[in-house]
Amino acid sequence: RPKSVETIALILVAPETDPYLGSEIFTVIKNFDLPLIMGKDGFLEQVTTTYFGDEVEFSVANLIHPGSFDVPNVMQMKLPGILFFMDIPSPDYQKDTFDQMLRIAARFGNELGGTRLDQDKRSLTAQSVEALRHHIKQLDERLWFQAEFDNK
Repeated sequence: RPKSVETIALILVAPETDPYLGSEIFTVIKNFDLPLIMGKDGFLEQVTTTYFGDEVEFSVANLIHPGSFDVPNVMQMKLPGILFFMDIPSPDYQKDTFDQMLRIAARFGNELGGTRLDQDKRSLTAQSVEALRHHIKQLDERLWFQAEFDNK
């Protein structure tokens, strides 16, 4: 398995006058049957099973340090936003991990409102999404190919 070399993040910022409640985050997960589970670090995770076992495809954190959803008062917390992040290489370069993360982020945005940003806090546009998708695909394939070549 190639080592992680980069993290890609998407940010969903709550409306300034209407922060998200922790309970709203979990309501969206439940109402839309989103495949997110609580991970060991308190982040929400989408997990897949690969040849190497269960692996995190991407994670979701809240924007209040340390980002954990596994705190006693999370349901009442007022959150300025949520962060979606994935490592490159992804667990399986043949899967559309970035698109899955993007769809989940969009679902939260559609239900809770807010502004979608890239990791540099710029508005997420069709062009920036396509550039990220291309970058991830190229890097993923190169790293997996290199790992396969190195193991021969």
